[in-house]
Amino acid sequence: MKILFVGRLVAFKDPLTFVKAAISLSKNMNGPTHQFVIAGDGELLEECKKLAFGFKNISILGWVKPEKVGDIMDSTDIFCQLSPYENLWASTLISAMKHKKAIICTDVGYTSRYLMHKHHVFLIPPNDQVALAEAIDILANDDEMRRMLGENAYAFVQENLSIEKITGQIRQLLSQSLHQRSAKRGRASVPVQSFIRRKSVINTLARASYGLNCSPKLFAMRAMSRMSTFPSGTSFSGPVMSA
Repeated sequence: MKILFVGRLVAFKDPLTFVKAAISLSKNMNGPTHQFVIAGDGELLEECKKLAFGFKNISILGWVKPEKVGDIMDSTDIFCQLSPYENLWASTLISAMKHKKAIICTDVGYTSRYLMHKHHVFLIPPNDQVALAEAIDILANDDEMRRMLGENAYAFVQENLSIEKITGQIRQLLSQSLHQRSAKRGRASVPVQSFIRRKSVINTLARASYGLNCSPKLFAMRAMSRMSTFPSGTSFSGPVMSA
């Protein structure tokens, strides 16, 4: 069984709980040991390596190229998303859902408002290596639950994060932001209005948001930030971005 953690190795992502749970399970397993893989870099990298020293079934890869993460995800059985603060819109979580992986996720922030326990993901308390080890053991011994979680997670992405859905969300968010700015300034920005009306631009933002597993709201905020720096008279009659 292959269990994966992908993300920055910082306190916000809590890779140490993953390593500690991996060690606990490795020590107590009678049969073949699980393979635990960590892909990422950050300030906790060396501490993770020290904890995992001597355990050949715990692999710490360091930084991995984005195009390689998909390959690692393909061969994974269980994915762990362990932030003590918030998990929604994490690019790694969305990627795992797209790959139909069984996901163990900390029940923090708005996570459980959208993702149901034992339906989309397997929820556990944050910073709890015992709960994580137990969840891994449960999923490792239940093929049907892993399959069901993966299918439901994928369905959630298709329903809520499709290109069509994201396109509508980005256009709405940009329009709302433009309206708010116009109200403060007393008039609308013609270049920005032109930018938002262009379907090709919105579709490009949506495809980028989907492909990078990034929140539509974040993309809209970044777009408005960039547009606020455009000089007056900027024209968007030609291509603004490549698809």
